[in-house]
Amino acid sequence: WGLPGGHQRGLSHGHGQPHAWLHVRKGETLSGRRQTRRRATIGIVVASLVAQLTYAALGAPIALGACTGRTTHDAAARYAITSSAESYLTGVSASITQYDPYYSGFNGTGTNATIMLANSAGTSWAQLGWFKSKLDGGSVKREDGLEFWVSPSNQYFKWFSSEPLGGSTWYEILYAAPATYNYFIGGNFVWSASGSFNSDQYQIFGETHDYVDQMPGGAASHVVFSTATFFTGAGHSANYVTSAIHTDPQFGVSNPSTARYEIWDRAC
Repeated sequence: WGLPGGHQRGLSHGHGQPHAWLHVRKGETLSGRRQTRRRATIGIVVASLVAQLTYAALGAPIALGACTGRTTHDAAARYAITSSAESYLTGVSASITQYDPYYSGFNGTGTNATIMLANSAGTSWAQLGWFKSKLDGGSVKREDGLEFWVSPSNQYFKWFSSEPLGGSTWYEILYAAPATYNYFIGGNFVWSASGSFNSDQYQIFGETHDYVDQMPGGAASHVVFSTATFFTGAGHSANYVTSAIHTDPQFGVSNPSTARYEIWDRAC
């Protein structure tokens, strides 16, 4: 698998050099991959509960959140998110704090802080940022990455070296007609994906996939999305993000100034 038409774009060695990619088939459950940008299905939750009962029967311990104190696994997605539908949307960008959240590994999809272009139905997207997950090879890794999903036959992840903790990294996705999505990390081009979908919504968010796991950020160390920007038109006219941010009660969010969003896990 790869880019449509068999293309696999090469990069020179150095910053942004990809070191692995992963194909996830439709319906695969190991990583808890979502088919849409909505919350986990009842089937996933039932599978999670069955797994927990199996662990209990075998006498194996269920992981305790190191800082969250939450103990019930549910394999459900949760977000701290700002998003908006925009006409002639052609890009999104933000500088994101590098953070190392607690991650139990129960759901392979893990935790991330990312930007995204998506269609309003939530069935196709281009995503970029940092991830802590088992998506890359089945072991826990914190690294930069991108996802591109248009259809089960045109979807993949790409992985890049992680950035230093505590700093901020600029991430950007720009669309070029008729069907190209260009990804940039720290101002450097890292990948180009081809596929046609109506990317009429931007999303900027932190994401978890299990109740036990930590949303990026702590009470005294928020993860910040700064200079949050969306782009419109063929010339990529820049506009600061001003949409409201939303989350679940156990997480904190704030929008202290234009184009600046902060997220954290209240328990950590």
